[in-house]
Amino acid sequence: MRWSSVLFAATSLVASTLAQSSLYCDNGSGGTGICFETYFDPLFNARYGWVFPPSGNEFIGQFTVPIAGKWRAGFPQAGVALGPGMNGNLLITAWPNGNTIVKGARQAVINGAAGTLDPTAYCVFGWAYGSTAVFTPSDPWSNMNQHDDARLFGFNCPEGITTASQYQAWLNIGSTSTTSGSTTRTSSTSTTTTTTKTTTTTVGPTVSATPYDYIVVGAGNTGLVVADRLSEKGKNVLLIERGGPSTFLTGGNDTPPWATGTGSGIGPSDMINIVKNNAQYGPNLPPQAQWIDLPVGKYVSDNPSINLVFTHPSVDSYDNWAPIWTTPRAADAAQYKANQSGVFAGTSPRLAFWRALGGPDGKTRYLQGTARPGAASVTTVYPYNASQIFTITVYLSTGITSRGRIGIDATMYGDVLTNPWFQDPNDKTVMLTAINDLLSTMNQVPGLTLITPDNTTTITDYVNNYNPAGMNSNHWCGSTRIGTSSSTSVVDENTKVWGTNNLFIVDAGIVPSQPMGNPHAMFMTVGEAAVPKIIALAGGA
Repeated sequence: MRWSSVLFAATSLVASTLAQSSLYCDNGSGGTGICFETYFDPLFNARYGWVFPPSGNEFIGQFTVPIAGKWRAGFPQAGVALGPGMNGNLLITAWPNGNTIVKGARQAVINGAAGTLDPTAYCVFGWAYGSTAVFTPSDPWSNMNQHDDARLFGFNCPEGITTASQYQAWLNIGSTSTTSGSTTRTSSTSTTTTTTKTTTTTVGPTVSATPYDYIVVGAGNTGLVVADRLSEKGKNVLLIERGGPSTFLTGGNDTPPWATGTGSGIGPSDMINIVKNNAQYGPNLPPQAQWIDLPVGKYVSDNPSINLVFTHPSVDSYDNWAPIWTTPRAADAAQYKANQSGVFAGTSPRLAFWRALGGPDGKTRYLQGTARPGAASVTTVYPYNASQIFTITVYLSTGITSRGRIGIDATMYGDVLTNPWFQDPNDKTVMLTAINDLLSTMNQVPGLTLITPDNTTTITDYVNNYNPAGMNSNHWCGSTRIGTSSSTSVVDENTKVWGTNNLFIVDAGIVPSQPMGNPHAMFMTVGEAAVPKIIALAGGA
């Protein structure tokens, strides 16, 4: 790879994520005049650009990220991966150090060789932003905390290929005078035009459209139940796995423009207006008079969960079985081979328990606890025996009153707009009561030691400062909840979307609150209960 002074040359970190790339020439004050094929991300106000020679193993790149921008106070660190992931791909990182920009290239190679980039093909890159400064800003090889946000984006690399002479001129920037770049694309391909046209007509069989009674989109645990029960009633059913859109990334570009979530015109007006203002999706919205204002994405619920990590001499930590494929414990392996039982046949959680707890608001909330060997993370200032650790996770489930919101951002990506955990302080109060009650009897167990949190942190501070990312139980529900009013629900009691005649939602989204335990079985039951209601409507009310 060839480095040029233009790379990261601006005084604000100089990056994107939309579905279409575009030409951008750096012609502003202090610009280089180089024209890049770029992506622009309006949410983070960042731009990524690349230009490639017709052949060779180098490129000129530029990414611009505001130091003081739209997201928090700016970006203390940013980077881009030349491939759809970190492992094996070139990683380019940059951050400010005073009035200068520190830049570097690094690679994370795990059990494999370094990756390559073919600029003549459609590319998939990734970007990452971090809100925490690197450990040593003056060192281009500095260690850093994990990024706060990261995404992949498709990029039309062939559009970034320029002529050999133009590429060389841009490489010379800094040592010779230059002129501003042209905003006209250059192309390495030629086009031949003729005035005659040959048409070949083939005659094949006529294919008639297949009439379906129901189209079920999404073959998850609820969708499979719905499709199966409908077909059992003699209905003609088409089951489609949700999957991703048909784009250049997946080998096609045949996504119906109306099949883009809030692009249907159903949902809160603020989310639909984001779609309306998007150059790609906005023109495909139905007229505003046909929009259906429903609280899609609101009233979202998830179990708040807090991990407590202990050690005890009798515990055999989960990681002690790490060499299972190469050198498993002989007795455990023999037991599994003999009758598929023992530690190799079990899951990590070993115990579960429940309690009902009253809150200051007079409402009852239920606690679910699970115990498992090992731990995801340990934070303690004291030494501990890692082979003896285990974790108790405390969840709040039925009865929690906090709700969050999910939606889309300006890049049309789904995002959490309001976290669903502890929005109601009564939920946090009950969680603190549950944890303190659980720990109140630990002194009755000889040798049991709490290491996360340790005795340098109070339980209240531990819960107050708990990372929301670690509190996520991924049991989300309520985003399209069922109800009796279109102002507070998305579907009616027959699971039909308000304001429509033949559109139904049957999944976790319609469940208005958390069940007692893990919700998977409940979501399947929702499918069983919904099908008779849908059939009774005979396709519409």
